[in-house]
Amino acid sequence: MTPEPRTLEEMNARFRAARARMVRAGQEFERGKRAPAPGPKPIPAEEPAPALVSLDEQIFQEQLEQYRATVGDKPTPRQIIATVAARHGMTASTLLGPSRCRPVKTARWEAIREVRLAFPHRSLPWLAQQFGRDHTTILHALRSMGLRTCGEGA
Repeated sequence: MTPEPRTLEEMNARFRAARARMVRAGQEFERGKRAPAPGPKPIPAEEPAPALVSLDEQIFQEQLEQYRATVGDKPTPRQIIATVAARHGMTASTLLGPSRCRPVKTARWEAIREVRLAFPHRSLPWLAQQFGRDHTTILHALRSMGLRTCGEGA
């Protein structure tokens, strides 16, 4: 094993030698490359063969179609956030940003409320992740907007 280089010149010399070895190895690799051997030509089919679909995949596709029929055109959290931001005359990045000024905070709370109403089955940590916040911040916003959460009484 060789000792560590002591001077800048030694280090540069080692670097140049290593780079030269890599270049030589690459050139040798390129010389050894060959064109791939031609394979058999595919026979053109007049009709495509029917796809073999397993029973599990058929069941999955049916359930997926049923789910899509029930969900319909439900907006995503990002779409709700963008809509609320536009309603308040700001961008979604402003609404999701760190600003604490009242207009931004009010718009953010409204967006949190609307996303919560659109996705009531989702957890507070999931909702917090959509807004880049902590779940306790989301809990405070929901309480400030007058929404009750699961653990609160009637």
